[in-house]
Amino acid sequence: MENSRSRHRRRTGINTHIDFARKTIDGIADETGLKLREAKNHFEAQASRDAAVEASGALKTVAVSLIKIANDIRLLGSGPRCGIGELKLPATQPGSSIMPGKVNPVMCEMLIQVGAQVIGNDAVITFGGTFGNFELNVMLPVIAHNLLQAIELLTTAVAFSPGAVSRAWKADVAKCEGNIENSLAMCTALAPVIGYDKAADIAKQAYKSGKTIRQVAPRSFRLGQGKARSTPRCPQPNRTRHRRRRQRGGIKTPKFAVRSYGDLICKVEITCFTPLTPSPTASPSQSFPEMTRCRIMPPVHPSC
Repeated sequence: MENSRSRHRRRTGINTHIDFARKTIDGIADETGLKLREAKNHFEAQASRDAAVEASGALKTVAVSLIKIANDIRLLGSGPRCGIGELKLPATQPGSSIMPGKVNPVMCEMLIQVGAQVIGNDAVITFGGTFGNFELNVMLPVIAHNLLQAIELLTTAVAFSPGAVSRAWKADVAKCEGNIENSLAMCTALAPVIGYDKAADIAKQAYKSGKTIRQVAPRSFRLGQGKARSTPRCPQPNRTRHRRRRQRGGIKTPKFAVRSYGDLICKVEITCFTPLTPSPTASPSQSFPEMTRCRIMPPVHPSC
């Protein structure tokens, strides 16, 4: 063990050759191939390990992201019948030792465990960085051990991670379409058309009856009933007034717009009534309020 006097000599360079630090650093750099240089402030370099703490924090950030990705892949690949089952993961081992025929997401679980270890390493390095008492941090061995281990673990895990073999993934198209079709979230696409309350009622009816939104929506609130009209449905006191309003821009010809809401395609008839341009001598009762009428045609599926 070094006593306080020998440590003081090492920090200040007392009783050593004037070129000792430079030559030692050059020799290590030549042997390892690393670009090493002497610290400008020896006291700061020996009292704190902030660079190691910062590097460890970057590794922890990578580990957290990899854990999130691996968890998503693991859950999307759960199944094949009782889970989500939207991803078909390649079998990298014979299967479960308990359940015959089961394929475990071992690569995802490996990556998650590596991430957990790297997070633990970062905790040790962070704690070691706090022990820069006065002019010397004595926690360098444990900091170096955990930092090097974290780098090695992440490098190896990423090389065999699910992302490295993503070409072997396959999406279960039938399962994905079935989950979308059975989802009550499809009523969200109807909210801009029929309103929030009616869309919520459709979702509740579909849940209670065990049917899909597509099956319940046409029967509820009579969506899509009737044919599109070629003329606006509005009161016409007489043809002369109607002709005058059309000439002055009072009535616009109905327009049809195709709106796509998720998996539903609706044809909407839009008729706009703009107010008449009042003359200086016209009374307020001779103007018409501005309004817009929309009528939804039967929603259809793109494949229909």
